[in-house]
Amino acid sequence: MSLWCLCASVVSAGAETVNRILAVVNGEVITEADVMSRVTMLLEQQQADGRPTEGVAGQMKNQILERLIEQRLMLQEAKRLELSVPYEQVTQHLEEFKREIGSEETFEQFLEQEGLNEMQLKERIREQLLVDAAVDRQVRSTITISPQEVSRLEAASPQLQAEAPGRVLLSCLLVRVGEARDEAKARALIESLQQQLQGGATFSELAARHSEDAYAQDGGAMGWMEPADLLPELGGALKPLKPGEVSPPIRSALGFHLLKVHERGEAQRDPALLARSAAYQQLYRQKFKQAFDRWMAQLKRRAYIETPSGS
Repeated sequence: MSLWCLCASVVSAGAETVNRILAVVNGEVITEADVMSRVTMLLEQQQADGRPTEGVAGQMKNQILERLIEQRLMLQEAKRLELSVPYEQVTQHLEEFKREIGSEETFEQFLEQEGLNEMQLKERIREQLLVDAAVDRQVRSTITISPQEVSRLEAASPQLQAEAPGRVLLSCLLVRVGEARDEAKARALIESLQQQLQGGATFSELAARHSEDAYAQDGGAMGWMEPADLLPELGGALKPLKPGEVSPPIRSALGFHLLKVHERGEAQRDPALLARSAAYQQLYRQKFKQAFDRWMAQLKRRAYIETPSGS
């Protein structure tokens, strides 16, 4: 979850700026203050990075307005689908955000600067998690990549090579979503298993009884894995985990996963494996963009979006 999605400071630009409507999305308004708070933040980031900022505010304003419209559409779609986010998941993301931002004093300064209290920040996190859940359901779950596709891209692009960030000794527990178990039931089961782990249950025992993948017979043990060899959602979730830690539930096209990191080691730099991983990642990025663009186009066609003149 990006910091950009969480931040929404109000710019002191007078009542006219705060109240001026730039867009109406299915009856919900986006104001100039919503847009300019993000423009200001991005300009400050560019300035801190030593990048030029002169003349880019106008272009940023249009791009950010478009992103806010899309964000609002995705949140509305999540509500239409009756998706929900457990309170514990919101709290966990808030704690991760606090760790990333630094000390409690720095966190309090952040809230003051952004004009938020902790409950308002939690609501922003909840909304972003709802958007993520909608993207999982409507976009990521539709993406499939065959071994033949990977082989063809490898043959056509011999220069491909993925990064080798390190190996992970890993266990996985999968609760599938499908005809036999819908999204709500799968989420309830994975959250129940997560609570059992927090209560002292053994990962291998739970995986042997409940996991629905090929590793269940081994108590979920996958052995040493490269993050790039996993589904992108799983590979990305490994980054913050330390040895001994278990991930929160991760939604993929298959269902909900729990990952446990046992050890971390040096990367294997087999050129053939790295090239195959790079081909898979490139195909996934391409297919994700295509699927996301199709979904967003559908949302916009169904929506009532008005941008008053002069915005």
